[in-house]
Formats: sequence, C-alpha cells, structure tokens
Amino acid sequence: MKKLFIAFLSICFFAIGTVSAQEICNDGIDNDGDGFVDCFDSDCSESADCAGFYLGNDASCEAEPNAFPVFSLSLGYQSANNVTNNLSRIAIGDLDRDGIPEIVTQNKYTDKVYILNGDDASVKAQGNVNNPDWRASIVNLEDDNCAEVFAVSGGRIFALDC
Repeated sequence: MKKLFIAFLSICFFAIGTVSAQEICNDGIDNDGDGFVDCFDSDCSESADCAGFYLGNDASCEAEPNAFPVFSLSLGYQSANNVTNNLSRIAIGDLDRDGIPEIVTQNKYTDKVYILNGDDASVKAQGNVNNPDWRASIVNLEDDNCAEVFAVSGGRIFALDC
C-alpha cells in the first residue's frame, strides 16, 4: 500500500521597518491604531478641529457670577400620614398605563402596602401584607393595564393585583 503525504507550505511576509499612521482629527477613525479616536487622541490636542474639547485643555478656569439668582422651594404636595416610613424603599411606575406614574410604598408598622397617585400623592389603593420587609417592586407580567405589585414579608413574596 502506498502512503501519500501532502505538505502545506505557508509563507509569511514581514515588513522591514515600521510605518506609523498619523491621526486625522476629524474623521471618526482611529487612524494611528492607539485606541483613541479624533479629539480623544492626545495627538489631536493642539488641532483646530478639537478647540474647546474637554480633553487636553486647561479645565481650571471658572466664572464667578456677580450675583446669585434668587430661588425658593415650595411643597407641591405630600402624602397622607403613615403611608410610608423612612426605612422603606419606594417603586415608581405607570401601573395602569394612564400616563401618570404611581408610587408604591409601604409601612411595616401598619402592615400595609400603598399605591399613591403620582400627581397628588393621594392613596389610590392599599393592601394588607403582614409585616412587609421594606421593599416592593412592580412588573406588568400580563402586559395589561394593571401591573402587579410584589412585596416581601417573612421570606415570602406577596403579589398584589388590581
């Protein structure tokens, strides 16, 4: 029996010497291959194309106004007492797809989860959850006009629906 051997020859060409490309500062390409494009490349810090760019320029200047503007704050609205406490986390989302976000909050000491109107903080709905654990979340599992609210209590997850 005759054995046939086939050899593959690969030839590599190596360039002698190196050629470095110059960064063109306004074409959106990393021309010199250093990982930086245009004004992000230090080669372009003196380029007119990058004048005023925040990298490579002195950022120590500041302008102090002659007078500070007068402003005031006022309370837009507030929720009723005891719909939340300061340790709980809130969740905000448009539960009923009416374009107005609802605020989901809870009070561990009253064993309630509240859904507040995002326009005026009035109570839209409430549910009883025995000792809620400071966190609630919302998701619209059924892709309808009534998202579900989830609360944690004693290692259990409770779902509240419309």
